[in-house]
Amino acid sequence: MRGIDKALAIAVFAAWMLPAAASAQNVYTLTGGENESGALVLTQALIDHDDPIQGFSMGICHDGANIEVVDAVAATALAVSNNGDPPDFLAINTNPVPGPGVALGCIINLMGEANLEPAVGQAVLDVTYELIGVPAGDPPVPIVTDIFFCNTLATPTTVNELVIDTQSFVPEFVDAAWTIVDTLFGFDMSCDADTTSATVTWELAGEPFDYVLFHRNGELLEIFDNTVTSYFDPGLAPGFYSYVLIGVAFPDPLGPPAVATAECEVEVIPVVVDSFAPLFGPYAGGTELTILGDGFTTAPDTTVEIGGQTALNIVIVSDEEISCETPPVSFLGPVAVVVSNSLGTATADDSFTYGFIRGDINGDGAVDIADPVDGLDYLFTLGDAPDCFDALDANDDGINDIGDPIYVLLFLFNMDSPPLAPYPIAGFDPTEDDLECLGTL
Repeated sequence: MRGIDKALAIAVFAAWMLPAAASAQNVYTLTGGENESGALVLTQALIDHDDPIQGFSMGICHDGANIEVVDAVAATALAVSNNGDPPDFLAINTNPVPGPGVALGCIINLMGEANLEPAVGQAVLDVTYELIGVPAGDPPVPIVTDIFFCNTLATPTTVNELVIDTQSFVPEFVDAAWTIVDTLFGFDMSCDADTTSATVTWELAGEPFDYVLFHRNGELLEIFDNTVTSYFDPGLAPGFYSYVLIGVAFPDPLGPPAVATAECEVEVIPVVVDSFAPLFGPYAGGTELTILGDGFTTAPDTTVEIGGQTALNIVIVSDEEISCETPPVSFLGPVAVVVSNSLGTATADDSFTYGFIRGDINGDGAVDIADPVDGLDYLFTLGDAPDCFDALDANDDGINDIGDPIYVLLFLFNMDSPPLAPYPIAGFDPTEDDLECLGTL
């Protein structure tokens, strides 16, 4: 029997080397389509034939710069063509020389006891490609890359032929192409949160999905169709929340689904500080500060700290506004503003800045008649030294002398110009000198 099997196989292969006239009933067809760069896609090789096929061979070429073969297997009809079993001989080469391409050779039954029965559009080979080409340009220009039957693969060369009644026939060919687009299926997604909830919105970046899965922190919350483009998630406890969209589409009913994902993350903070004003104030404190944000009435114990000290005269105006006064400090520089309650804390780091006001000799945050009196007392009657010698230097000449209180007096009684900066807003000395303020140069 082994000798008979071998002789039959040789006879069948020999028949392929003597092609008969092409038959209009015998057609090789490839399938293609459109998908995005990086996608795995399925191409099928189909055969139309009116007569039983004893065997056939195929060579399928492609452009290796834009697509590459991931796998090639016998399609379902071919896999059971030998009386319910695979063909007696089936060779599929996904790396033929010179390539790139796929070469196939098949004999259904070496004894002639089974054939590939007549059919229209019968799938015999499933080839999975990866679309590796990347569209370029602005906007990106799609890439059209051909897949086609060829007689240039393998050694000896695989010829596109089929065998009917031990005679070889060259079929007609219907080639195909894959169009590679930048984004066929995708999302543009964004997340926002307030003190107790999150809002997720998205837009399609390509073709519609068949359905969309919506997750929060790994838990499936909803399954949407393409009419839904937002989700409001209320009643959230403080913490981080990750939202994931998974869109699923079936561009090719015979192929694998197209899947696209998008993710965004938010933090739900019970107390939020958005802004405050003013940004500067004297080290003496007393600056009336307005803080804007959210969540100020989520708990009854909301408080404000500025530079690590509790603010003065705190008034919770509304859930979005607080008014208070800055406490006095013994230093210059930026400090944090912290709003907190039993549910959470919001911190604006290095936000409010303590400085000095030139001419504010007694350090009470204002320039008035008491300042030149305090300066004269220090200079001529052994009074207490000021906290800020820069503030005493009213004329900004880098020296503390009688000219400074006189300068303030002349200004107060409309006889001279106001002190130089920082005045009237607290700040830092723009002039380099050796004078100290609160123990710092």
